[in-house]
Amino acid sequence: MGHERCRVPAAASAAALAVLLMAAGCQTQTVEEPAPDRPDYGRELPPGESALRLVTDRRRMPDLTQAYRDYEHENRPFLRNAIDESKRWFAAASSEQFFPFEGITHDQARASLYAFEQLLEESQTVSKFVRAIEDRFDIYESVGYDQRGTVLYTGYYAPQFDASREPTGEYRYPLYERPDDLVTDETTGEPQGRRMDDGTVVPWPTRREIEESGMLEGTELVWLDDPLSVYIIHVNGSAKLRMRDGSTMYVGYAGKTD
Repeated sequence: MGHERCRVPAAASAAALAVLLMAAGCQTQTVEEPAPDRPDYGRELPPGESALRLVTDRRRMPDLTQAYRDYEHENRPFLRNAIDESKRWFAAASSEQFFPFEGITHDQARASLYAFEQLLEESQTVSKFVRAIEDRFDIYESVGYDQRGTVLYTGYYAPQFDASREPTGEYRYPLYERPDDLVTDETTGEPQGRRMDDGTVVPWPTRREIEESGMLEGTELVWLDDPLSVYIIHVNGSAKLRMRDGSTMYVGYAGKTD
């Protein structure tokens, strides 16, 4: 990237830098009118108002030194996972609909992610990492609901279940891979139907018809010991599976029928 600056939002820690690239694709949650003395996290921005602002006061800069040390000693696997997930998000055509954002193009945001990853790999000392971030990146912060940067962080729930790679008398309720004939809009991800052998697209059968017909037989990913567990994973969209061989498998949303 030479000496060009990566004009992309960066959050208050190194771990958040990679995750923030996806922030444009998130939806804000509308909340009921709060009591006057409670934070209004669901406040909508006035027309034309930016959700981010460039940090110019060094006193408001994130502590990049501590963030890098946390990465070295504790948070390396989590940040690596965040970067990999961000790569997959940028690779999807649907991610392009959220750009340009604050004057930043999709290509610029994606390039900044790879540049950040390279810095993590090549920086031999914390001072070199901090200097590179300050030289090559612009750092932004959320304006928050109150224009003072006050934001609400929420957790993501991933239930845990026991599972088997092979069907047994106990493990006989499958999770299926995404069907090859499932058609979705490349931009929005919305389901469009099932593509037939003649090229036509028809509505998908109901859940009951899919399960009772065995039409997805041969595409099983894993088997669970309880049909309710399968349904919970469908609804939640992700899960951590404890496999019988002692390994762990993470599964996530890959698409839905109509």
